[in-house]
Amino acid sequence: MTGVQTCALPISDYPSASDSVLIGDGITVTLNIAHTVNSGRAVVVEKAGPSTSSGRLNLGGNIISGAGAFVMKDDGILGVGHALGITSSGATGNIQTTTRDYNFGSNNNGNFIYNGSAGQVTGNGLPSTMKTFTVDNTGNTVELSNPITTTSDLRSEEHTSELQSH
Repeated sequence: MTGVQTCALPISDYPSASDSVLIGDGITVTLNIAHTVNSGRAVVVEKAGPSTSSGRLNLGGNIISGAGAFVMKDDGILGVGHALGITSSGATGNIQTTTRDYNFGSNNNGNFIYNGSAGQVTGNGLPSTMKTFTVDNTGNTVELSNPITTTSDLRSEEHTSELQSH
């Protein structure tokens, strides 16, 4: 497989709460509904597979919740659309699973894109160091909840986006 592949499944083929979901190998998954992850299961975003290309999960305003885990591995790409960003615990933001690891193995190699349709805060779950941080939120402000460091790029995709420190 070459290039970016987009995965669009009919609702009957969506993974159930008892499935683990691995997103890698250049696949882009856009979540169009809320998804629940059962205990012992996980949603994993990573750079893996024969193509060794990064997987990308676009959340929009949708929520992943449940007693399972969310894991962001080396070079995974996460599109955050929730106004409250991503958090380390509680029922706020895009990820609301019991276990949340946005920096698996402390590799500091995640790629985060804030692309909501209204103003956003990054949330306390955003790692302090990451590979790339991108603001792609046309006409709106994205406010950093905490200071960040990027090992590669800090980007603003739209000239009308604004990044503010808290």
